[in-house]
Amino acid sequence: MKGRRLARHGVVAAAYLAVELAVFAPLIPPMGRALTDLSDPLLNAWIMAWDLQALLRDPRRLFQAPPFFPYANTLAFSEHLLGLSLIAAPIQLGTGNPILAYNVALLFAFWSSAMGMYHLVRRLTGRLDAAFLAGLLYALAPYRAAHHLHLHLLATAWLPLTVLAALDHLRRPSPRREGALLLAALMALWTSWHIAAFAGILLGLYLVLALGLGPRNPRALPGLLRIGAALGLAAAALLPPYREIRALTLSFRTSEVIRYFSARPTDFLAASPLLPWSGRLTAPFRARPGITPEHYLFPGILTTAMALIGLLAFRRLRGAARPAALTMALAVLLGVGLALGPVLEIGPYALPTPYGWALERLEDLRWMRVPARWFALAVWGLTGLAGLGAAALLGRISRSPARAAVLALLALGALVEGFFQLPPLGFLPDLPSVYRWLASQPGDFAIIALPMHVLPDPEYPEAWRMYGTLFHGKRLVNGYSGLTPPLTQIIGRKVAAFPTEEAARTLAELGRIGVRMAIVDMEHYRDRRCEIVRWPFLHPLYEDERHLALEIATYPKALTALPAAEWIPLDVRFGQTLALRGYQVKADPPRLFLRWAVLGPGGRDLSAAVHFLDREGQVVAQQDGPPPGSGFVGFGCWPVGAEIQEVRFFPNPPERWGEIRRIRLGVYRWASGTPLPAFTGGDPLPTSFLEVPASP
Repeated sequence: MKGRRLARHGVVAAAYLAVELAVFAPLIPPMGRALTDLSDPLLNAWIMAWDLQALLRDPRRLFQAPPFFPYANTLAFSEHLLGLSLIAAPIQLGTGNPILAYNVALLFAFWSSAMGMYHLVRRLTGRLDAAFLAGLLYALAPYRAAHHLHLHLLATAWLPLTVLAALDHLRRPSPRREGALLLAALMALWTSWHIAAFAGILLGLYLVLALGLGPRNPRALPGLLRIGAALGLAAAALLPPYREIRALTLSFRTSEVIRYFSARPTDFLAASPLLPWSGRLTAPFRARPGITPEHYLFPGILTTAMALIGLLAFRRLRGAARPAALTMALAVLLGVGLALGPVLEIGPYALPTPYGWALERLEDLRWMRVPARWFALAVWGLTGLAGLGAAALLGRISRSPARAAVLALLALGALVEGFFQLPPLGFLPDLPSVYRWLASQPGDFAIIALPMHVLPDPEYPEAWRMYGTLFHGKRLVNGYSGLTPPLTQIIGRKVAAFPTEEAARTLAELGRIGVRMAIVDMEHYRDRRCEIVRWPFLHPLYEDERHLALEIATYPKALTALPAAEWIPLDVRFGQTLALRGYQVKADPPRLFLRWAVLGPGGRDLSAAVHFLDREGQVVAQQDGPPPGSGFVGFGCWPVGAEIQEVRFFPNPPERWGEIRRIRLGVYRWASGTPLPAFTGGDPLPTSFLEVPASP
């Protein structure tokens, strides 16, 4: 008997998986390198990979995620997704591919939601056919098509499973059932705060109704108290970072934002255009101004009809099914009511709602930026009632062939109504070489990627930069989440006109607080390379096929400026292109000042050779390269007649400066290594190099 039951469950699970694979068919072949979109899915892929990375390295720093430097607790700017990270951990650890791990979690979210509702309805009705239909309706709820980018809203398996575990615990308490309820509730808490809130409301409603309407089992109460204490401790462990940013979060959850993302009555008739049948049917209701995918709240005709049958059959329900059905009905009312937000807008009229009254008195309710998301409660309730309605309908059909035919028609209706088409996939580009180079750079420092993308422009391109931190491990000024803090927006606005003076000076200010490098996407600055590299405090360090890595020098001005009277004059010409007009040496800290003049064109591939020599003439250290501020174009960014002053710091420990007696200077073409001939007063030097004393 048990083996037969398991076989039936296996067939149901396989059927749900087949439907899911059909929905996500375009994603399956490239699921290791593509996502349904490169906005929120890429953000969530990064979050899940970061969670696992932090948990394995230092769990105490879980919320100190790289983006949004210099802010702390930046993981709390988004959902933490800990539960999903744990579920996808075998994939992430086995393959090292965060994209594949995310896509597996996405598929699991749909499949497990179907299985969760299936098991709940089967326990309530005892019917496999009705339970199968309920699971199918839940997985293909039109609401999911609108939120296919929001994994933290799709992983709803813990809603039915939490209620199912509570039902089992109240009916026959045992350590195993108590553990199952605790696990389901913990997974809801660890999946996302949205799922935690939904599951908490449903669990609370069900327990109140079950204990109030049914026979009380005194043996269940101690277990409930233990579970409540454990959940309280688990929530308390997650809450401190969110409390730290509470004021910042609430400052962005203004009344205007909350009202904008609240549902209008017609939104319950609007389905996502990704649904071929439902989307086309409800197209007129998507025409209102200001509507977004968050407002596509069409519950489905079939689900609504079957839910009404379930309500009509309420009187025939017995035992645990009665409080469960009441919980479902209340969830529908609550989900619809909360989704409407603080004001019910009907044409020109705006009527206050209880939600608005509560919002004025409980400021933390503003945490829910999008009230329309409360409709997830109604989706759960309607689907559960639809399962009860299917049980009542199919139970009236005595002949098995007829019953199978009706079930097939209902399942076909669920597929027609809820099957959605994925938009074009987002394929990730290859990881740029600059990220691998960054990973090799020692030290714990921050970077800024240019151009920055901040409001009012779309911010989702920053998700790719956040994803890159998984590989190079550096802090990042940029970021993308549901919350962009004020300083990030200010920095973004100031560097928007890079490489203008204000933008460059902003980078210098960032350098003083720990931002050591700027990673510049040269695709956006193709014709402005010379403007970028000529800033004296921006030193090019590395270049790949698209990016230029600039060090942001933070030397005090006193160390990099030299009064005119202190220069030691020189008149040394290198080829027909450059002349060295002066130099000076300072010992504290050890550094060399040089003053160049551009005599003619052709300096694009020229580099200076600077060798520090000991008493025997051996090279102790060298600082070859173009002058800081010349980039990887030699002297080519300076016009003929320009004068360049630069400072080069001794690269070895300062205590070794005492070994240095002379400094050898020259100019060479870096592609070939060929030195330019050196002349002084029209006469060639014996070699192509000039030597000057290290102690003038």
